[in-house]
Amino acid sequence: MLGNGIGAVLASLEGQYFPLSTRLGFDYTNNMTEFEACAMGIIMAIKHQVKRLNVFGDSVLVIYQLHGEWDTRDPKLIPYHSHVMAMANQGREMTIHIRHQTKMAHYQQLEEAKEYLRESVYHPATIENDKRTLRRLAVGFFLSGVILYKRSADLTLLRCMDNQEAKEIMEEVHEGTFGTNTNGHALAHKILKASYYWTKMESDCCQHVKRCMKC
Repeated sequence: MLGNGIGAVLASLEGQYFPLSTRLGFDYTNNMTEFEACAMGIIMAIKHQVKRLNVFGDSVLVIYQLHGEWDTRDPKLIPYHSHVMAMANQGREMTIHIRHQTKMAHYQQLEEAKEYLRESVYHPATIENDKRTLRRLAVGFFLSGVILYKRSADLTLLRCMDNQEAKEIMEEVHEGTFGTNTNGHALAHKILKASYYWTKMESDCCQHVKRCMKC
């Protein structure tokens, strides 16, 4: 793969989201992009003097390698592993926790925020620290009937999509009247302009474009 982009999102405890993206000008594998995105997020967190950073990733391989639970044996990944660990060590005043989080976990967060806004109750398995995070996350959302909306920075209400709805809107925007031959970041921007939102929108759009045979 050559010329596609990577993305990361910094999310504050107050429910603010700061998406980051860049284009890679070299051949890379999926795991290489995970390391690149992780390093990009850590560097941005250091610049913003973040004191506590939770890093979530989809790749079990990359997360376990960063934890030190698995050895990094792929010659292509060894420099990336060293680079990310060096970035983490630069932020000596910042506590970094790296965790694995599946794509479905992102949608689950929205469902939990929706339930909290509707009933002001938590999932029975929610720990106290996650309850605080959920309360802060919910501040950035608005519930109208059964429909959950996210408040954007300019106070526009973005309708939150579940997993199936996200797939359908990506197909509609990418292959419909908007035309194909666009990159993942442009696709995500079009969907955002159409007032739709889900937590892994940019990453999902990049993957959707990669799978498109017409692009």
